[in-house]
Amino acid sequence: MILTSMNKWLELLLGLVLLLVPLTLVISDTWGLQMAVFSFIKGAVVVGVALIGLMFIMLGISDISS
Repeated sequence: MILTSMNKWLELLLGLVLLLVPLTLVISDTWGLQMAVFSFIKGAVVVGVALIGLMFIMLGISDISS
């Protein structure tokens, strides 16, 4: 597989490209994506907080049973 043999510099460069391209598209608002991105981020925050709450409930149940 090609991904297992990539060196660290190629991985860093690919990660940087994959991070910077969407950011520049949102900042420049080329295709009108800015509002869609902000809606997605707001939804992701809500889901993330709910998953963190679920994690704490599971940890609490684990501590009670031991």
